[in-house]
Amino acid sequence: MDRVKIIKSFDKPLRFSVSAVDKGARLYMSVVDSLADDVIFHVEFDKEAGQISMKDRYSGVWSKPQLEDFAFKGGTIKGKLSLKGETFVLELKDLKLEFPCKKLQKPILWNIYSDFRYITIGDDEPVTTSPSRRWRFFPEHALRTGIGPRLRPLQSPEEKLGLTALYLWNGDEKSLRKLVGNVHTIVDEFLIVVHSTRMLKHAFFVSLQSEFFNVRTVIIDSLMVKGNGDVEKVYGSLFINKIISEVKSRNVILTDSTTDIDGFRAVVSNHRLRSRSDDFIIFDARKPTSVQAFSIGRFTHFVESDGRLRLAPEDLAHRHPIVAEPMTSGARLEWNIGEMEIRDHPVTVLDRQRKLKVARRGKLAILVVSCKRNRHKQQAIRDTWAKDARLANIDLCFVEGHPEYSSPLLFEDRLLVPAPDTYEYLSHKIWHMVSAALQIFKADHYLKLDDDCLVNIQKLLEFPYEDFEYVGSDVNLGSRTAFDWHRTAVFNKQLGELIFEINPDQTWFDGQGGYFLSRKAAEIMAASPLAEYQHMLEDYATGRLMSRNGLDALALNSKFLSIRDIYIKDDRDYESAVISDVGSVERTFEIYEIISKLNQKTLEAKGRWRFDFSPEAAK
Repeated sequence: MDRVKIIKSFDKPLRFSVSAVDKGARLYMSVVDSLADDVIFHVEFDKEAGQISMKDRYSGVWSKPQLEDFAFKGGTIKGKLSLKGETFVLELKDLKLEFPCKKLQKPILWNIYSDFRYITIGDDEPVTTSPSRRWRFFPEHALRTGIGPRLRPLQSPEEKLGLTALYLWNGDEKSLRKLVGNVHTIVDEFLIVVHSTRMLKHAFFVSLQSEFFNVRTVIIDSLMVKGNGDVEKVYGSLFINKIISEVKSRNVILTDSTTDIDGFRAVVSNHRLRSRSDDFIIFDARKPTSVQAFSIGRFTHFVESDGRLRLAPEDLAHRHPIVAEPMTSGARLEWNIGEMEIRDHPVTVLDRQRKLKVARRGKLAILVVSCKRNRHKQQAIRDTWAKDARLANIDLCFVEGHPEYSSPLLFEDRLLVPAPDTYEYLSHKIWHMVSAALQIFKADHYLKLDDDCLVNIQKLLEFPYEDFEYVGSDVNLGSRTAFDWHRTAVFNKQLGELIFEINPDQTWFDGQGGYFLSRKAAEIMAASPLAEYQHMLEDYATGRLMSRNGLDALALNSKFLSIRDIYIKDDRDYESAVISDVGSVERTFEIYEIISKLNQKTLEAKGRWRFDFSPEAAK
């Protein structure tokens, strides 16, 4: 059942679920003719009186309310609303009401307006489903730390972006020197693990380091002396977790004497292993359960299972799985790492006697459109909600225009695109941004956002963005507004006096409130000539392009709401908003503190929840 807030016409019924979180809440829906911006039909649910009231308005005059008795049961009202001829039809579980209305001159684009603090218009999704998508932020998970980081010496710095090649020393000097000579320039660190002091060849390692400066050795003894005097090799979880604590880079790739150099280079280059900052795991394309590389995070640690080493289930649950080119055949076995599998439902919520499986999310990248003069805003985002995006394993970058470049460049968390950094070339920046993001981030969905916005990441996670190809938090209508947003923003002031043509029948999602593009939608944009896409209004250009390809801006989702700071009355207005605009850097910190407190209350209300990451629970 679609969670629809706005639909194009009455060609199908609107299914809704209205619920109150406050006993004194006013529950109502208003059908609005968006072309006239006027309410034409109003339904109100009075739970205290046990009545439903319906009325319409014509030429600004309300009709006499039609009252019907209704026995409200529970906290949620579910039903559907449709228009049959000239009659509104309201259907609830045990009641069907018809209300004649004035004849409509033409099909209307209608909205559902409500007090969003108390009302949810949409489907009958179980009440636990949306909050369960926040599982990474519950203290049970967010405060967990893997044994690798715990073993890291206190004086040592945290992992930094980069790539460490791990090699388990087997005494083969020739093979190791050849491998290091071929790959040392494309890794940040080549870490040789010596698992027995008896195998240490000091002169060889010194000569290797004097030639290749990023080679480092670490001795972690894996030999255990038994009571009878026999020596046995131990490749347990403690051994590999100690190695993880020694790694200096965030990302790790496994190597051995059989590593294919060309395959190694392809994996490193194609998957940005030296610069990517998300939590991922790379599998061999020939055997999709065989691990080639992985990132190291706060939760990362190995456990022993069936005599083999595997990443802990809670660590695997939030990783992005990648299938890559074959690189080596024996490295995984040398480390005694067993096969691993990424499950579709890696987390199970335990709520007393109930269980809820949480589905794996598609990869999301947030593209924040910014400019060089707004780097103070970028830093404010880094210091606030970008930290939450990191915990949620969401890629985030700031997009700047740099016309001096001939191709896009990702530098740390800035995506520099070959376009002027001015308002009039914003559509050029968006086009280059999306085209580059497809190649760099390879995400399933992209959220375009401006740098004067704040995202409540936890609320964003509740939104099932995977269900949409193109969706935003607000719809613009070409026939409703005179668009002169560019007048004071353009660098070329003569452009401010020009009127740029808008198709009055075109709808598009507002860029200020942010909009999502699926990989399909992003590929449509990247494949379209820039000259055909461009327009002074970048969000209109996107909507026009999507409409030409059958992805019209026709529906809003009640879980993806934006709010303007000027309309805020009190802190509770942020409860349901995913995106808020901000007027200053100081306001960014103020709003982030407010939503953090609201989010904490939500988590505390679900304090009885527990999470199970085991395969048995998923079954």
